[in-house]
Amino acid sequence: MQDTPMETLLARGQYATVRAEHKHLMARFTNGCEMVRSGIAYTLKSLQDDSLDRSAFSDMKEAIDELAELATSIQELSLELKALKVEAWR
Repeated sequence: MQDTPMETLLARGQYATVRAEHKHLMARFTNGCEMVRSGIAYTLKSLQDDSLDRSAFSDMKEAIDELAELATSIQELSLELKALKVEAWR
């Protein structure tokens, strides 16, 4: 490690930080998908019971909007990880 240039060490640290954020956002994305899936199941059940609860639609819309934002952030971090990987392990 003593022979490793400081720029490379800094890139590796940045890579680890970005990778952790990417992992965190992926977990949030997975949870959001589960929330939407549950909302769909709840809505289907309420339709079958003739007791449609329209509030589920607004909750799902909010969750889908958040998923779209998360997806954009995840894509940006993925590109950043690609660039950092080249710098960190040259």
